[in-house]
Amino acid sequence: MSATKHTPGPWEWVRGSNELRPVNPDPNHSAVASILYAEGGFGFIGSSNAASLAELDADRVLIAAAPDLLQALARLMRNFPTDADMLKAGWLQRDVDEACSAHEAAHIVYAKAIGATA
Repeated sequence: MSATKHTPGPWEWVRGSNELRPVNPDPNHSAVASILYAEGGFGFIGSSNAASLAELDADRVLIAAAPDLLQALARLMRNFPTDADMLKAGWLQRDVDEACSAHEAAHIVYAKAIGATA
């Protein structure tokens, strides 16, 4: 896994605005003080305003959690057990296969998130 290229987390949305920024901006660790300033999103014509706002709020929460999710994924990948360890612990082969498939998918998503190839 490579060094972080994105603005270090955690991130937060500034209350009452559409600005996404680091919680603790530090010029010694990042060149970015404000990550995103957006006008907000828009729902489809005819869609419920309340439903559109609720979905946009959920999107904002997900985006702000991105650095934490990436860090947790990296930890999981580093500490993933071997096939032999899983089988020794009594896992069924189909469960080992599913875990390995999920681990492979995690590597692909992680590479995508950091702008690299798996």
